[in-house]
Amino acid sequence: MDLTFPYQKFEEDIPTIEEVEVFQVGTWRGTEYKLEDLKVMESNFKALQGVLDPPLKVDHSESAHNIAGWVVNVYVKGKSLFVDLEVTEPDVMDKIKRGTFKKVSAEIYTSYTDESTLTYYGMVLRAISIVSIPQLKNIKGIDFKGGRQS
Repeated sequence: MDLTFPYQKFEEDIPTIEEVEVFQVGTWRGTEYKLEDLKVMESNFKALQGVLDPPLKVDHSESAHNIAGWVVNVYVKGKSLFVDLEVTEPDVMDKIKRGTFKKVSAEIYTSYTDESTLTYYGMVLRAISIVSIPQLKNIKGIDFKGGRQS
C-alpha cells in the first residue's frame, strides 16, 4: 500500500540522549532554587505528562519551527536536574554528534497553574533550549560522547 502525507510511515528510530544535566541548585537571575524545587519539577513532569510536554528547542524561540525534540524524562541526581531527550530532527542530531550543539538552558515556570483544571503545581520544567551561551555556565549539558544513545 502506498501511504502518502499525512499518513507517512517513518522508518527511522528516534534517538534518545540520556542524562543531560540542565539545571542545578543555586540562585539564578535573583531566584533561589533549592533541592526541593528540583524534586518538585521532577514530580510535576510526571504529573503533567500529556498536558505540558516540554520541547527541546533551538534557542529560546517560541516558534514551533525551532522544536528539535522532546523531554521524555526528568530526574534529580545530587544537586542537579537531569533530563532524557528524544531528538526528532536529524540535522539537530548531527550537530549534537559533532559537538556543535551542547550547551543548554532550562526554561522554568516558577508558579504554574493548569488553566483547564485550575490545579496549582508550582515549579515546572517548561522547555530545554540549545543555546550558545547559557546562564548556568557550570552545568554539563549535552555530552553525547559520554552519554548513551538508544
